Amino acid sequence: EISLGLVGSEMCIRDRDRIYHHSKRIFMLTPNKLEKAQTFWNWFANNRFAFEFMSDIEPTQKNKLIDMCVHEMEKYCEGLGPIFCPEVSERGDFRFVVSASGDPSLFQQAKDLAAQAPDIPNWNIVGLIPPIQEGQALRFNVADFVLDPNQIGVTLVDVGGYSNRLGILVGLQEFDEDQPELMVEVRNTIVQLISNICGEEMVGNHIQFLELREFPENPSASGYYKMYNLPEMIQHYQEEYPALLKAS
Repeated sequence: EISLGLVGSEMCIRDRDRIYHHSKRIFMLTPNKLEKAQTFWNWFANNRFAFEFMSDIEPTQKNKLIDMCVHEMEKYCEGLGPIFCPEVSERGDFRFVVSASGDPSLFQQAKDLAAQAPDIPNWNIVGLIPPIQEGQALRFNVADFVLDPNQIGVTLVDVGGYSNRLGILVGLQEFDEDQPELMVEVRNTIVQLISNICGEEMVGNHIQFLELREFPENPSASGYYKMYNLPEMIQHYQEEYPALLKAS
């Protein structure tokens, strides 16, 4: 089981010419964009040691460091943000995710910027939050809440009037509507959790809204499944209802 220490940009579920090769895909970058990407990665490479020791500094200093990175990244494209977390594979000690904060219109920009990253020792740089690997377990903590996907029920609902969007109803065993500020923080963390399970691209392309609810007494009868089943549930909609999820 891995308790991820994610820091950086928050994921959102919103109501919503140069050719080079990278990972067998072809992208188009203007010379200006290419120069801005190289400028950003040069800046990060020169400051990478500060990010490697973020877990050892005070929260205020950590936030200043992240804000500085966001500022430099937005010189390339406004709306992108960094997410830093321990690496979960053997490719490096740290992972830098170039996130589009769940905005599909920025997905390609995030991928392009990540694709231009040079080899930086101890860092694995990816564009958009990838889905977790098979067999990997996640758990996030918010105050006294332990957000374990095995203990959280989810179900999908159609969003009327949208051709490629679904909603997620999340059932919590400790749902407390009398603590609205805490529930907002829990909701934001659950968005991060879902983005790590499904991947940022799947969430951004197919999820329109997320709503927290009290865990039903009979989850199976209410159509609730464990959160880890979300990718298969969305895939099911893609296969069974292609008109609903047809790309706009």
